[in-house]
Amino acid sequence: NASNTYNGIFRRIADTENRNWEWYSFSGGWFPSMAGWKDSSNTAEHGYGAHWIYGLGSNLAAYRIKIGDHGQNERATDGTVFKIQIYKDIIYGLGDNANNGNIYTWSIYGGPPWKLISNNKAMKYFIIKNDYIYGISLDNSVWKRTLDGVWNQIIGPERGLISISEYKNYLYGLGTDNLLYNCSINGGSWKSINMLGGKITELVISDNGIFYGIGIDKQTLFYKEYIDDKEDCKNFIYGIDNILTCDNNTNINNECKTF
Repeated sequence: NASNTYNGIFRRIADTENRNWEWYSFSGGWFPSMAGWKDSSNTAEHGYGAHWIYGLGSNLAAYRIKIGDHGQNERATDGTVFKIQIYKDIIYGLGDNANNGNIYTWSIYGGPPWKLISNNKAMKYFIIKNDYIYGISLDNSVWKRTLDGVWNQIIGPERGLISISEYKNYLYGLGTDNLLYNCSINGGSWKSINMLGGKITELVISDNGIFYGIGIDKQTLFYKEYIDDKEDCKNFIYGIDNILTCDNNTNINNECKTF
């Protein structure tokens, strides 16, 4: 309920055996979605090898806090953007899609003001992977471009989309029906997949191929490990505080672990 809702950062070890969340830092009005951490090597401003968590503030500016520092966050940009992603020392921000849906950039080392890099296609969501920007346009088609190139449509407006993610040359689309779909990064049509065994509102894919989904109840966390060319992948479903169930049909060795 509202009395148990916090605008803070929590963390836990990314495995199935340690399921305890710990409070990390009060985030002072941040939105619940984070932009990930950034490894900064600017010794003058941030300290060599300093890690940062970036988030979007309620004033629609980017903020950051150093990992390991439980103190107050610091403002990193001016407003106004509605989604951010950090990529190669650059903060990418999505403008108001009701007006333009443009993408802008800002150096993590401070300024200059937001620089427009894309103004010929309105987007409502974007990601950056391997020097490519993938975007969902207002009509739910998916587009692709290099960091300094032009947009090219790769998937038509087949279904409503909330977000997209990329892993191993596939795009994973979270539909407005809260189900997952995938398609090659080279284009084609969305294919329905039963990755997580339940409806989700947000998908995160770790660098080592762990798929995490937040359930529509906002309390259940779905987990699946990606394994190349195998269908018998781990598929655990567990809650924020308690393991709920395990899908024997897709779990390796058909065994459910108890934690």
